[in-house]
Amino acid sequence: MDRTFDFFELCEIPYINNNNEVSPFIVKANQICYKIQDIIVQLEKTKIKDIASLVTSKDSSLDLSSSITNKVQECQDDIVNLEKFIKPDILDKDELKALEANRRMIVSCIYTLLGELTSKVQEMMTRKLEHQYQKNKRFVANNKYLYSTLYSSLNNKANNEQDLYNINPDDGLTPEMQKISQDLLAHFTSDLDILRTSQDQLHEISNLMTFFSTKIQEQSEVCSSILVNARDTIESMDNSKDHLDKLEKYNRSRR
Repeated sequence: MDRTFDFFELCEIPYINNNNEVSPFIVKANQICYKIQDIIVQLEKTKIKDIASLVTSKDSSLDLSSSITNKVQECQDDIVNLEKFIKPDILDKDELKALEANRRMIVSCIYTLLGELTSKVQEMMTRKLEHQYQKNKRFVANNKYLYSTLYSSLNNKANNEQDLYNINPDDGLTPEMQKISQDLLAHFTSDLDILRTSQDQLHEISNLMTFFSTKIQEQSEVCSSILVNARDTIESMDNSKDHLDKLEKYNRSRR
């Protein structure tokens, strides 16, 4: 989205439109950058405890396109489509090489920006896991005495039974102990689900990081190749200039 007119209006400067067409490549590149910036703003406003639901929405009532993972994937697809516009339709070969190198550098920078965004998501997910771990430690510490009492009761019950395979864990338990056992089961089941979900999310983010790293390397290699060709061209032009100077001196000497 071109905000040039808004800028001139804000500065109270008359805007003169020269009707210069903006290439589709620049338009699409700007759209991708705006989209990445929106994701970054959304991340900065998100609390650690809400990052899991933001990264991958599990609520069927929510629009899945609102999740960070899907938005990053959309940006990735947009960049792949943007690469189709790298080679412009220009007859001048020298101008073509310069413009292609410039556009490849822009694509490489966008990949780098998207990789930094994904790294930020990965960092927030790690902080979320650390937060959950500390929370679990406090939960266990606060109920250590009750859990040990429950364990001792179950252990004594098992020792007094002749047939260990017919033990009913609820026999002889007080309502308080039964509640603790149910809380334990629910707590660790929930933790297991959270760990599995976080593991899947981190694995997905790791794959994205690998992809971005590969694309950045590819773009860098192409840019390096174009730079080498440009230097060779400059060297050839310098040699041609030397030959022309010698030829000019020779012609002067013949006069």
